[in-house]
Amino acid sequence: MPAPNAESRQDFFVGLIKRLRPVRGLPTWARYLMTAGMVLLCFCARYFLTEVQGSPFLLFLPSIVLSSFLFDRGSGFFATLFSTALAIYFFIEPRSSFTLQDVGSVLSVAVFLGVGLFTAAIIEALRNTVDALVTSEESLASNLNLLEGVIEGTPDPIFVKDKEGRYVQANAVTARILGLPKDLLIGKRDRDLMPKELAKAIEAADQTVMQSQVPSVVEELVNVAGQGQRCFLSTKAPWYDANGHVAGLIGIARDIHERKQSETAVRSANAQKEVLLYDINHRVKNHLQSVISLLAMSKRRVEDPVAEAEIDNAVSRLSVLARVYDRLHVKDEDGTAVVNVREFLQGLCDEVGPALIGLRPIALRTAFEEVELDAGRAVSLGLAVNELLQNSLKYAFPDDTPGVVTVRLSHHGSDGEYALEVADDGIGLPETARRTGTGTRLVRALAQQLGGSVTWHEPPGTRVELVIPKLGPT
Repeated sequence: MPAPNAESRQDFFVGLIKRLRPVRGLPTWARYLMTAGMVLLCFCARYFLTEVQGSPFLLFLPSIVLSSFLFDRGSGFFATLFSTALAIYFFIEPRSSFTLQDVGSVLSVAVFLGVGLFTAAIIEALRNTVDALVTSEESLASNLNLLEGVIEGTPDPIFVKDKEGRYVQANAVTARILGLPKDLLIGKRDRDLMPKELAKAIEAADQTVMQSQVPSVVEELVNVAGQGQRCFLSTKAPWYDANGHVAGLIGIARDIHERKQSETAVRSANAQKEVLLYDINHRVKNHLQSVISLLAMSKRRVEDPVAEAEIDNAVSRLSVLARVYDRLHVKDEDGTAVVNVREFLQGLCDEVGPALIGLRPIALRTAFEEVELDAGRAVSLGLAVNELLQNSLKYAFPDDTPGVVTVRLSHHGSDGEYALEVADDGIGLPETARRTGTGTRLVRALAQQLGGSVTWHEPPGTRVELVIPKLGPT
């Protein structure tokens, strides 16, 4: 049949060009020397056939064709010019001369030059084109082998589906998961391989990617051969044809079944911790409230003002502890118990401020950034706010003097530090209280516990700045 014969001739021609590549890699002088040798062979054949009638150039054509096919760098052109010179000198009258006596001889030489140069140019162009195609084919084959190696070497399933959801390509991992050989998997759809509900969810996700033309990452349940349903994290992206139209999708998935089970176990454990923490917090909070109540009852029997003040301070500090336990909760990420500082400090100020301000014309302004702390550091921070706020409200505004107290927690500097600031525009803290007071000593101790430093600024008013290293659960 013509088609197979033509194809076989084409394969033979391409194979011949591949095998002759080393010849074209010879030095230029060697190729020209071999070309000259082929022309001389043709000359000898023509020289010993002097009795043959016909064109003196005819027997030189094989050397032109062969040199053009075998070599490059203009070897065919050289063969044409060399053949013409030999034919004129030896076979055209007057012989042993390059003189052309008549128009016929000139036309004969011109036709031979034209045909020879044209033939050489065509053959070299065709051979170069075939060379380029062969090189491209080899490069493509190498790239395909590399791609195949990458796809088959990954432990994750990789697949390609057409617009109807049929598998058009898949690696061995995909075939093993779906329980079919690769050649039998091609052309199948998910509905042919797994339960209806699972396949329906997967195909719906595929259609969403192809219709929106937006890559997507989705968790999917897949029926794995011999293992049942497992959870995979699939990354899917549109696959485009040569015209830029969506032809299907490309996907890669990762088995995250064990990870999902671990996450479920962690969530369950955290839920149990949350219940246990709530119970402990409730009990501790009740005990603290009992202690606070006992102190309040004891205060009624105390007549010494200093003792009363100390009892009030103790009650205030125990209230801070109770508020910490009231705000304690478990983080889902790592199961640690933390306190939302913004809610905690705001609640503390809402409780302490009105109790100490009463009817005085004093405004309390607060601003706290969202951050979480472990219980121990939250207690230290809350006690510091409690002491500083009480100092301002007790000493800064005597005789119903109007004023403003500001409590703020914000970022400080570029190293992740935070600054706790308690400021007022009152008369300032007495020197003795700032230097030797129990509250100021406690604030300095709390700053050390938090790994920070505390600074008093005055006058006018009093501004206390507690700089703390990067906050967060430890």
